[in-house]
Amino acid sequence: MENADWIPADDFCSYHQVSLAFVSELAYAGLIEITVVDQQQCIPVNQLRELERFTRLHAQLGINEEGVEAIAHLLHQVDVLQKEVHQLRQQLNWYQQGGLPH
Repeated sequence: MENADWIPADDFCSYHQVSLAFVSELAYAGLIEITVVDQQQCIPVNQLRELERFTRLHAQLGINEEGVEAIAHLLHQVDVLQKEVHQLRQQLNWYQQGGLPH
């Protein structure tokens, strides 16, 4: 990946006023990815939205790293269940319209 695809973790932490330890803890939990680019810990740009969400939970609501991890897990489960409900609704609509099973 090019350097434009990454943001230095120090810059993110400084801008959002969170510790690098918090971001490292999220990476250790597998919630985000941190890699070394040009001898600097960096975060993929495509993960910034999620990381900012975790940062708001931590900074504005006072939720610790473990709590953020639990919330992330629950949000993932909700997303999976929403996709499943959508798929089941599509199948139900298909059956209601006289379709045959796949």
